[in-house]
Amino acid sequence: ISTQPTSMMRSPVRGFRPMVSVSRTIWRMRGLTLKAVERTGEESNKVQLAMFHVYLNDAVDALAKAGKEAINSFAEGDEQKMMLLGLKRFTKTAPFNSKNARRLVAAKLIEDGRI
Repeated sequence: ISTQPTSMMRSPVRGFRPMVSVSRTIWRMRGLTLKAVERTGEESNKVQLAMFHVYLNDAVDALAKAGKEAINSFAEGDEQKMMLLGLKRFTKTAPFNSKNARRLVAAKLIEDGRI
């Protein structure tokens, strides 16, 4: 019996909890962004969309890394190769220029006096 609280216990598969957390955050952000775009249009939500795309780009990379660590921790041989190929397929993203999007977000934050 563990003496640690349930929230402190580690997942048996290393990297699983961060993947769940990131994927939930992506799903919530996607919903909020789509609602905002539906209400007021894409042009007026340009900064919010840039924030979402920057986060999504970074999050997919984090998911791929956590997934790779998880697969490497329990699989081996052909099973490992196939799982890594599947992970690569499902974490593939379109090319995205995050530098311009980050600059757009930074300009808005500076304009609003938040930085």
